[in-house]
Amino acid sequence: MRILPSMSRWSLRRKLVSVIMLASLVCLLVSVSVLWISSTITRYQDSLQQLSGLADVLADNVQAALAFSDRTEAGRLLESLKDHREISSAWLVSADGNVLSSWHRNGASEDIPSDYRVPSKQLRSNFWARLADLYDPVTRNTELVGYVLLKADFTEQRNSQLALLGKA
Repeated sequence: MRILPSMSRWSLRRKLVSVIMLASLVCLLVSVSVLWISSTITRYQDSLQQLSGLADVLADNVQAALAFSDRTEAGRLLESLKDHREISSAWLVSADGNVLSSWHRNGASEDIPSDYRVPSKQLRSNFWARLADLYDPVTRNTELVGYVLLKADFTEQRNSQLALLGKA
């Protein structure tokens, strides 16, 4: 039992059309793959830039809370992160290492990262795992008053992008 007909019996025209159609299909698949990969990388980079911008805004707003060790205000500011679905955890840490406030999306307590004391903003990301950690020292004038620490998980964004690809 043969599944494909013997190509040796095909006319030259039919063979050429088949080769052209197959080459066009391969080109289309390669083009769509490159476009999807490029779009994925661009979205991830945009997400990291938004995370960095969010940390900058948060650092500007928490200066007073860190300087005066105001736990209530620190908690209120971290609670505002609930609208950012990619943020999984956040901490506000005073310059002396005391955690003023922490916030976790799932409500479970998570330990503060041990290597958060950095001289300047640091973004550590893992593209394949869709995870990022951002450590941002907060300064008032030239004095260090504390740190903003954010953990992000971009898995939900990736899943929505895959769902859109499946619909296409």
